[in-house]
Amino acid sequence: MITVLEERPARLPLAMACRALGINRSTVYAWRKRRHEPYTGASTSRRHCPQPRALSAEERAKMLEIAHSEPYRDQP
Repeated sequence: MITVLEERPARLPLAMACRALGINRSTVYAWRKRRHEPYTGASTSRRHCPQPRALSAEERAKMLEIAHSEPYRDQP
C-alpha cells in the first residue's frame, strides 16, 4: 500500500490518495517513519512482560492456600 502512495503522480495530493484508499494520512507517516528506522526487535507492547511486583509462584500458591482455608473460604 505504501508503494502505491509513494508512486502516485505528483499532482495527486497525499490526502486525496489516502481518502481514495480508505486510510489515514497519519498511518502513512507512521509507515514511512518505521520504514526508515532500523528494527530493534523491541515491542511497544508490555502485555507479555513479567511484572516486577507480581507474586512468585511460591507466593501465589501460599496465597491460594490461605484463601481456600476454612476461615476465608466463604469470603468474596
